[in-house]
Amino acid sequence: MQEMLKELKNFFSKQDSPFNIAIFRIVFFFFILIGLNKDQILHSSELPAELKFPPVGLHHLLDFIPINSDLAQTGISLFMFFCFLAMIGCFTRISSFLAAVCGLYVIGIPQFYGKVSHHHHLIWFMFIFSSCRCADVLSIDSIRKAFKEADQGIVSNNLKSNEYALPLRYIWLLMGVIYFFPGLWKIITSQLYWAFSDNMKYQLY
Repeated sequence: MQEMLKELKNFFSKQDSPFNIAIFRIVFFFFILIGLNKDQILHSSELPAELKFPPVGLHHLLDFIPINSDLAQTGISLFMFFCFLAMIGCFTRISSFLAAVCGLYVIGIPQFYGKVSHHHHLIWFMFIFSSCRCADVLSIDSIRKAFKEADQGIVSNNLKSNEYALPLRYIWLLMGVIYFFPGLWKIITSQLYWAFSDNMKYQLY
């Protein structure tokens, strides 16, 4: 037990370079920009209200959230704009937060019509970026900060720190949560039949 606690403490107290979280930020927002399915979002926004079938517990939410093609197009434009700013590291924390807020609306639209796609982790990660020092290097913010510090005679070293490692640790844990609970419910509901039955054959078909 002590060994387990020691490993857990080491996991959360590790130090890391600012480059790892910065590179992940750039790659993350880049793939969102090139992978966003705008056509699906716009198509869903034009569906009649009678086809809405929101996830359990979100029915009342639709009474307060207007969904139409004009709002969807505006949301997409704002979402991509803030994702681009976060990718290049311009007002990174604010941009990441606003991207998450816009993403809740934009990515959420297709989820209200019966088929839920699991994109929630994208929003989680954006909120993490909005609350950490992910733009201390490889960003416009870092260049602006360097000029400001140079005028004051300050030299920033950007040494390894727990502040750069901890956000990545939380992201790893959230990735584990994403896969753990679907797997757990698969075992609970179908036991081992999902692996040792005709299921695999039909999946291949």
